[in-house]
Amino acid sequence: MFATSSVKGKKANNFYKGLIKRTGIEPEWNFNKYLISRNGEVKHFNQKVEPDNSELVKSIKILL
Repeated sequence: MFATSSVKGKKANNFYKGLIKRTGIEPEWNFNKYLISRNGEVKHFNQKVEPDNSELVKSIKILL
């Protein structure tokens, strides 16, 4: 859990490869957010989206 791993490009770890494949978006920088629904749908929010952003909060509430 404390080792670093790549999140984009050819060296991306398998988890992020799956997220990139589902969204078509590579993370640009730290603090990208991915919401994964119970049925596996993935929604991406970039690093500029603050944790209290209304669209992000609404999307989380829908999934709860």
